[in-house]
Amino acid sequence: MCNLLTICKLKYLLILMMFMTSCATMHPDKFQPQQTSIDYQNYYLLNGRFSRHGLSKDSCNRNDEDLFWDLFRQGHHYMINDTNDCTVELQTLNPKQIKVTYLIKDSVIDTRILNGRIKYGYFELRRNTLIIPAIIVNVFRTIKFRLGILEDGNLTTDYREVAFGTVFIIIPVYYDEKREDLEFQKIGK
Repeated sequence: MCNLLTICKLKYLLILMMFMTSCATMHPDKFQPQQTSIDYQNYYLLNGRFSRHGLSKDSCNRNDEDLFWDLFRQGHHYMINDTNDCTVELQTLNPKQIKVTYLIKDSVIDTRILNGRIKYGYFELRRNTLIIPAIIVNVFRTIKFRLGILEDGNLTTDYREVAFGTVFIIIPVYYDEKREDLEFQKIGK
């Protein structure tokens, strides 16, 4: 009986912790200069092929600016130094779905259809992941990623990730990452 009570308390504590920390929220953002607001009439502006790596001049941030990894989050993670070889193609199917294709030169490596919605002038995607191998790592991760378009056709993105869990059952882990206003060049304007 005592073990059952302890297990129930732990479950309630876990549920309470999930409600308090599990939401990767993004509030309305000030648009960048020359940014176009995405709505139900112009969502097709997101169509195009974009460089995989961002336009940041800071080499430390450049490694974090990976459009493929932000959209797919798993799978093929090719390490090619020539940024012209790796591209991500976006094709809006409707206001709630976008087809993402990862290309090396002109060869298709992976294609996925991601669900999202138009909110605050962006196309917003949300993903939740729960990993429970029980002994080594237990993780709950929620990610919010939004796409916008600039007047010159380049893509702008915002990214927010919140993750928490335990390592070796007893060591708590909390991770919060936020990246805003990353720009990716449109290829073949």
